[in-house]
Amino acid sequence: MKFHPQNDGLLAVYGNKECIVINIDPKQIKVLQTIKLDLMLDQLGNDLYIVDCCWLPNSQTHLAVMTKMFIKIYDLSKDILSPAFCINQIEDSSGFNMMSAIAIEKIGTPQGFMSND
Repeated sequence: MKFHPQNDGLLAVYGNKECIVINIDPKQIKVLQTIKLDLMLDQLGNDLYIVDCCWLPNSQTHLAVMTKMFIKIYDLSKDILSPAFCINQIEDSSGFNMMSAIAIEKIGTPQGFMSND
């Protein structure tokens, strides 16, 4: 589970294969909206699962979902089926494998991602 760092009414809940965004009214503790992202992980392989999920800095609507093969960045205000961006792993002989990622921010503007294994 990850609350949005600047909006405590947005919560991303994720497991191995699913990610759901819940919009909560924190004052009334009431669910306003539930959004299920269509990650299509089962269609892409049985061994593909969510490793991490994070909100992009300075955005109320951009959510990154990471697997060991790619990072999908969704703009929840526009589309929950197709990601706005998809960063695929480049296979090389070193055995590189995405295991975690952080959003990089420079002077208040999202700039990119850094990942490590």
